[in-house]
Amino acid sequence: MYQEPTARGQFVEDYTLITDNNRTAYEAMQALMNQQGAHNISWLSDNLKEAFENRISEVVERERQRGNEYTAELISQMLIGWGFSTFDQIARYYIDTDLESRLVTHLSSVLKTEI
Repeated sequence: MYQEPTARGQFVEDYTLITDNNRTAYEAMQALMNQQGAHNISWLSDNLKEAFENRISEVVERERQRGNEYTAELISQMLIGWGFSTFDQIARYYIDTDLESRLVTHLSSVLKTEI
């Protein structure tokens, strides 16, 4: 039976879908995953949350400077304040994806040397 995703679930799905399908964002995520500590959920979650909130704060500030207070407040309320559990879920997704990629690469190299 189909269940509508929660707001958090939809946010996580949208965040990962957009990141995975935007070359610049994907390359930035890969660079982040190559940093020491990237496979620690708390470390990665903190970095993702901070980067996201910084970007949204920049957008909010630009809207305020343009005199669009309503738009700024709407963006702020909708996009700032996602809890750590939301970014923990995103971090888990990227840690799992990275580990799967490394495993496939390793297994491919093992199979090539055994053939």
